[in-house]
Amino acid sequence: VLSLPSFLATCEGLFLPLEMRGVEESDVEPLAPTERRGRRFLPRFPSLRVPTTRMWSLRSLGPNLPTFSEEALEEAEVNVLKAYVQTPHLRQFWVKLSKYTLNTIVVGELVPRDPLAGEASTTSETDLCQLQGVKPPIVLVHGHGAGVGFWAKQYDTLAEHWTVFALDLVGWGRSDRVVCPGRTSSEVTAWWVTCLEEWRRTIHLDRFTLLGHSLGGFVGARYAMSFPDVVTHLVLDCVGGIHSDGPFISALYYSATPQRLMRMAGRLASLILAWRWPKSEVYNSPTLREYIFQLSAHPRGSGDLAFLYMFRLNMLERKAVWLEPLLDTIEALSAPVTLIHGADDDHATPPWTGKDLCRKINAAGGRCTLFIVPHADHCPHWENHDAFNAVLGWAAAHERNGHEATVMNDDVAQYVWEETSEAEEGKNPTTPHSSPSGKLQGCMQKMYGAMRKRRAGTQDTSVTLID
Repeated sequence: VLSLPSFLATCEGLFLPLEMRGVEESDVEPLAPTERRGRRFLPRFPSLRVPTTRMWSLRSLGPNLPTFSEEALEEAEVNVLKAYVQTPHLRQFWVKLSKYTLNTIVVGELVPRDPLAGEASTTSETDLCQLQGVKPPIVLVHGHGAGVGFWAKQYDTLAEHWTVFALDLVGWGRSDRVVCPGRTSSEVTAWWVTCLEEWRRTIHLDRFTLLGHSLGGFVGARYAMSFPDVVTHLVLDCVGGIHSDGPFISALYYSATPQRLMRMAGRLASLILAWRWPKSEVYNSPTLREYIFQLSAHPRGSGDLAFLYMFRLNMLERKAVWLEPLLDTIEALSAPVTLIHGADDDHATPPWTGKDLCRKINAAGGRCTLFIVPHADHCPHWENHDAFNAVLGWAAAHERNGHEATVMNDDVAQYVWEETSEAEEGKNPTTPHSSPSGKLQGCMQKMYGAMRKRRAGTQDTSVTLID
């Protein structure tokens, strides 16, 4: 006899894609070398070797619209990097771990790790494990649905101060798209953190600065807590998962997984891009749109499906619940922190979430500085890259100064957030319902709470009404 949780889990499994229905890593084998550069793991079952979403695809329509292929994804990534990166010291490597292969971009001058090898070494030119940067390293971790190309506007600025190492996390970008072995939020987070640590050990990085965006910032923060002796400085760009309560609309968006919609739409997926960014000048570049399409339309669901285990939807109260919020464990973070948020981000990571995190870190004895970038939404590194890069320049100088007081020029100082008086802070309350979308969620909570009271005929105290 099945218990209720087992029964619900069984029912839920019926609606999961085939690639997530109990396929173990032991049932996985790599594709043939001609099918992809580097290793990829797919189930042995013939029915799973072809993505099941193709039967629902509209690929026969729109013959002139782009389609996905590994070669097209590689070409799109190269085109984005060529369009925005000027430094000649940019190279791509495949870093092979024990189970996965990760796509890695290095920007900066590299020299052989063995000084006796010199120019006589030939294998060091293609093996990142045998090379090291001339400048201190910084590691870049992308956000949900992104890849190494999304840092294209930062590579030149970062290369002036660091040797840049950017990677596609397992399950994203051009790295291996595999079935995540985790089925809980902690297991999924540990999966990415463990892969990041193995990647670090493989290429022999000792200590580094870590810059992460959104989901990458959350993974980076967890990594810094797990390996405090490795991360010397943590830069979080619109980091997600700060509070336990998240925006309901954004959670619905990620629950449907934009990547799954892309895979199902096939050739018509470019229309989804036009709907997502209809008139945005920042994302209007055909080169960037093609890169986003190729990343999202990859036929193998992986990272986007694993991400679903990190939160759950509360349909009754119309909110999302982040299962392991950073505010609960941020005291374990010892590295200095630089927070960057977009001033116009009202849905994914509003600035008030960064203010709460900054207060919590400083109250716990840490060192945190918050910058709020104007004219930027959830991707300030792309939407206002000049201001974002100016903040990174200050962060580099602050790091060289031992994270002591560092003089800011006016271009950077205007973005710094400082704790204000209680009266002034009351104008911008740090509550989940301070944004317009949050106020709507608060009204919906009131309405559904009142409906529950009327149906029960009693005063229901299990729902907190927001005044």
